Amino acid sequence: EEPLPKLITQRELNYKTSLLCVLLRKKIADFDMQSDDERAIISKEDIVSSLLLFLDVKFNEVKLLKEIDATIKKVQDIGFLKKIKSDEEIYEIKSSIKAFVDGFWLDEFDKRLKEYKDAGLWG
Repeated sequence: EEPLPKLITQRELNYKTSLLCVLLRKKIADFDMQSDDERAIISKEDIVSSLLLFLDVKFNEVKLLKEIDATIKKVQDIGFLKKIKSDEEIYEIKSSIKAFVDGFWLDEFDKRLKEYKDAGLWG
């Protein structure tokens, strides 16, 4: 028998993209427990401040902010964020992230994060 074709392409995500996905998954879980609204909303400012907690800002903050913008764009392209207000840079966290970032994925991310930290590449 021939294997079934893949319906979804698999993508390797870099550290920042994976980190943002984890942070968004946590935000949507918190939103689900605390709010009756239909949509989970997050501002770019909240995204940046959340990411900066995990990123090393040693030399070039402007470069880092450009990388964060690129990371946000990548997560938008994947379909986990949707820009809803262009002037204020407000985003909706799509519920599809729940299926992508599950317990197994988080466990794998924790392992890679530990390897990353042990290698001295973070913190």
